Amino acid sequence: MTLLTRFKDSMLFKLASSRSMVRLFGSRIWYSTDPRVRKWLFRYMGSVDQAEFVYVKQGPESYLVHCKDSIISQEVFISGEFEFNKVNAALELINKYTGMKTIDVLVDVGANIGTICIPATKRGLVKRAVAIEPDPANGRLLQINVLLNEMESRITIHACAAGEFSNQSLTLERSGLNSGDHRISVSSENGEFDESAREHIQVPSHRLDGLVQVPANSTMLIWMDTQGYEGFVLKGATALLAAQVPVVMEFWPYGLKRAGSFQTLKESLAHYRGFADLNDSQTAGALRPISELDRLFARLDTGKDTSTDILVL
Repeated sequence: MTLLTRFKDSMLFKLASSRSMVRLFGSRIWYSTDPRVRKWLFRYMGSVDQAEFVYVKQGPESYLVHCKDSIISQEVFISGEFEFNKVNAALELINKYTGMKTIDVLVDVGANIGTICIPATKRGLVKRAVAIEPDPANGRLLQINVLLNEMESRITIHACAAGEFSNQSLTLERSGLNSGDHRISVSSENGEFDESAREHIQVPSHRLDGLVQVPANSTMLIWMDTQGYEGFVLKGATALLAAQVPVVMEFWPYGLKRAGSFQTLKESLAHYRGFADLNDSQTAGALRPISELDRLFARLDTGKDTSTDILVL
C-alpha cells in the first residue's frame, strides 16, 4: 500500500475532504483580504472557460468585473479600486493652485467599468459625473456598476467615443487581455502589442463639446484615459478648454505616437498655465510649463509600457 493510498484511507483525509471542510476553507479563500490570495483566486477564475464575470465588494463600492481582464478588473477584485489615489492627489493640487474646493461635474472620458466616476461621485468628491465609454462590453458593466452603487441619478453615460468630430464612426481595436487597452485605431500597421491581430469594431464618436456643456458658475474636471487618442479628444473640446477646465490624463508616448496625437495635444493645451506629473515624487506636484511636455515625452519614450499621469491647469 502506497503512502498516498494510506493517506486517502485515513481519517485526516476524510475530514479534510468533507463538504463542510471544503465550504469552510473555500469561504476563507473567497473572503480573504490577502492580496496574494485574491490575485491567485482571480487568475484561477480567469482560467475557467465558463467564468466571465464576478461580483466584487472589497470597499465602499460594488462592482461586476471581467474575469478575463488582467489589469483593471484584477486590481478591483484584489483591492476594491483601481488607481483612485490619483483622484485625491489631483484634487489636492487643483485646490492648491486654483482654490477650487469642490467639483460640480466630472467628465470621465474612457470610463471603462466606472472605477473613477463611481467612487468619485459616491464618496462625495464630485457632485455628478458624465461617463463616456465606447466599448460595448465595458459599457454594459459600467451601466450595471452605476446601478449597483445607486448612482444612476448622478452619473450620465454616453456609449460612444470622444473625438475631433461629431456623428462620426471610428474603428475601435479591442485588446483580448486588457479591457483598459481598447483603442481608437488610426494605424493599420502592426505594433508592439500585435494590434493588427485584434478584433476591430465600429463605434460612434462625438465631440466632447457636444456631449458636455459648460454650466455657468460650475466647476469641472476632465479625467481622460484614451490610450493615446487624447489629442483628438481635446481637439473636440474647444469650449471646455477655452474655460480652462482642469484636465487629468494618461501620458503614454507609445500610444500618442501610434495615434499621431501628441502635436495636437500640445496645441490644444498651449494656453494652459502648466502641468504636474502625478507620479513624480521628486517634483512634488510642482507645475511645469506646457512647453516641457516635449521633455517629459522624451524621458518616457523608452519602451512600450512607460507612461505617467499628468494634471493640466
